[in-house]
Amino acid sequence: MEEQQGSTGVMDQWRSGMSCIVFFARSLAVSVEVFLRRGFGERYIGLQAAVAMPIILFFGVFFPEDDPGPMLWFLLAYLVMCVRARIDGFRRRRRGELRSHSFYNGWPRLARVNPKFTESQVKRKTEPLLVLAVGYLVWQLNRPLGMYLILSAAALFLVAVLTERYERARAMDMNDAVIEQHRLAERFRELNDDW
Repeated sequence: MEEQQGSTGVMDQWRSGMSCIVFFARSLAVSVEVFLRRGFGERYIGLQAAVAMPIILFFGVFFPEDDPGPMLWFLLAYLVMCVRARIDGFRRRRRGELRSHSFYNGWPRLARVNPKFTESQVKRKTEPLLVLAVGYLVWQLNRPLGMYLILSAAALFLVAVLTERYERARAMDMNDAVIEQHRLAERFRELNDDW
């Protein structure tokens, strides 16, 4: 019995640790998503967006010899884009246009560049590569902001992959539920035929 509780405790700690990592990645990702996307769900710019602010503010601490000014300008631009996204969400709600999930992470502006790519492909490939390239170029001028953007690109990719896997698992669960319902309906008909 103690062995079972011990392994459950380890699994709970692992899940908790993974949840913290995913939340941190989502906070980094949202800090660039507001520049890359539009049409966010009404509740998407929330706690993770708030946590991104101190991360951006204190990221420069890891680079004491570099100028923190560009990080502060990025923080200001990020705040403006967050406010813009929230106002856009309220406007769409008032006009009755909200048809997306309330936690929807936005439609990629880059989807117009190559219409052959799906939304998922743009979020998983194009956006992280663009942020990575911009981060590398900025790193040549300002290491803190460049490194922040490079880490944000990795977070953007991780969040896109995790979201895709989660949605696939949900779709598979829905498919399984439909199959189970069909089987139960057949069994019910068989029982009724026996009466």
